[in-house]
Amino acid sequence: MRYINFLSFLFLISFSIPATAQLSSPDDFISHVRDKGNGYAFTLPGWFLRVGGNLASKDMDQKESAAVKELLQHIKKLRVVYTEKAPSSFAINNSELSTVMRDKKYDSLIQIRDGKSNVDLWAEMNSEDVIKNIFMSVFEEEHIGMIKIKTDLNLKDLQNMTFFKELKNESMKK
Repeated sequence: MRYINFLSFLFLISFSIPATAQLSSPDDFISHVRDKGNGYAFTLPGWFLRVGGNLASKDMDQKESAAVKELLQHIKKLRVVYTEKAPSSFAINNSELSTVMRDKKYDSLIQIRDGKSNVDLWAEMNSEDVIKNIFMSVFEEEHIGMIKIKTDLNLKDLQNMTFFKELKNESMKK
């Protein structure tokens, strides 16, 4: 009977302690901003992006169109969230996100700091140099935006893409 009373006591205590969000992945951050930060969010499957890219590429020149089509072939899913005005009680910051990204083995590719604006670009790669996820976060004063792209882009395939070779050649000329 004591054992049951003790377990009941622990059970009641556990419900009385306010629970905090455990943000342990990029998807958790996107969901948290969507749910708690009054954010706008959407998820698009890769096939939808390819169809949209094919339609949009009709208004581009041939080189741009080819680059868009080559890159879109490797996108599996796109998640976006944006909040114009995060609530004052909204407890999320760039340093917390950076810690989680390092723990999840994402490589920091670009970091831009300008006053109160922070833009970070991260990539998760597997052991065969295949980019599995790309994550971009933008933290401004009250605005937060995040984009996650699920992909299977091999770095060797990227380097062999026509547009990449052309960009590399142009940069070598300068």
